[in-house]
Amino acid sequence: MMQISFHELAERELNDAALYYEHESPELGIKFLNDVERLIHAIVQNPMAGKKVRGQVRRASYAHFLTASCIQSMSTRFEFLQ
Repeated sequence: MMQISFHELAERELNDAALYYEHESPELGIKFLNDVERLIHAIVQNPMAGKKVRGQVRRASYAHFLTASCIQSMSTRFEFLQ
């Protein structure tokens, strides 16, 4: 099973974004977090998806939000960097 982790700053940024969206519109923060879960599932299903940035780092975009995450793929885990 693939392990997913978030770099400390990426996790803080994710939480800040969810709070921002929730403040902008009720339930928008939840929709954002659901989009994050869909992205995680898509990455687990297809680790080579997304534009290669450098080395094992790829950029993946969210379906409904104008933001992206950088993900480092290792043999048994992924780490969200941004």
